[in-house]
Amino acid sequence: MFGRYGAADPCASEDREWQVWHGRGMPKVRVSTTVDADLLARARKVCSGRTDASLLEAALEALLREHPSAGIDAAYLRAYREASVDEPDVWGDVAAFADAAAKRAHSSA
Repeated sequence: MFGRYGAADPCASEDREWQVWHGRGMPKVRVSTTVDADLLARARKVCSGRTDASLLEAALEALLREHPSAGIDAAYLRAYREASVDEPDVWGDVAAFADAAAKRAHSSA
């Protein structure tokens, strides 16, 4: 879903998948830190119902999406999606690469 100004809304989820999977499926590490009180209060208000941990995870995922390497991965994924999967390639199995790139893009998303 998209929020204000057409940007992806990290608080929105059609099926609230973050509630279903939060705390399951991957190793977790405890983070103890201090943050700006007003910033946290605004995030809690905008994303009411989410845990602080899920807010932090969403913020980290957004940060990683904006990192230059995410753009490079996305460009490779687009290029391989446009390539014919059925034709042999000197670089290997295009379909397997596209699947791996998609998984990497989604895991950092």
